[in-house]
Amino acid sequence: MFPEDEREFSFLGWAFQSVLAFCTAFAGYFAFGIYVATADTPVWQVLDYLIVLALAIALALVASRVAPTSTIEGRWVWVAPVGLVAPCIVWDLLLGHTSEAAEMFYLGPDGGEGAWGFMFITMPSWGCCCYSAAMWWRRRRQRGASIGLAEGSQLPTERAS
Repeated sequence: MFPEDEREFSFLGWAFQSVLAFCTAFAGYFAFGIYVATADTPVWQVLDYLIVLALAIALALVASRVAPTSTIEGRWVWVAPVGLVAPCIVWDLLLGHTSEAAEMFYLGPDGGEGAWGFMFITMPSWGCCCYSAAMWWRRRRQRGASIGLAEGSQLPTERAS
């Protein structure tokens, strides 16, 4: 149908998007923490997740607008970061360090050394997952538009709920 829509998966494109999504999420989280200088409360830690979510979705939408075929690789950006986070959590749980595993997602009021894993691993990984989800959504919309589906219609391979 459309040759650019049917191209092969590019490892280089995937690696570039993975680094871009990871670094953007990290830089956004880091900049937010420095410039806003918030108190370390549960509300602000949830807000950190929302800031990274918004940055990742914005980056995915811009990338898919600039290079529409980037959605092919962009849907798989989550794999490497989750492959980094999951063993860290499993390792902590196997060693009986449940509090350290929990600090990968929520630091609590004291922060401490758990902030390093949260800042360098969890938040960028969360950003990559959000980036991939946005790319998946853009890919589905592009495929629907390329076969002439109306807004709100389902692709032929989907089952109506």
